[in-house]
Amino acid sequence: MRVVAGFMIPTSDLKANCVLKGILISFLILTPTAIIIGWGQPASLMPIGVMTLLLGGLLGYFIGRFS
Repeated sequence: MRVVAGFMIPTSDLKANCVLKGILISFLILTPTAIIIGWGQPASLMPIGVMTLLLGGLLGYFIGRFS
């Protein structure tokens, strides 16, 4: 999932802060998987959401910083 986010963040046309763009795109990529996971184990969505928030923000920051 991170490889796809790493490709989509710099190629998107969103005019937003890089960190916000990373978080938004990461959550959009997570959405189909979260629906499937939440159907069977809703309690496991919290750690997945936190990790997506952190890693998406960091990925957006570093992509914006080095590109």
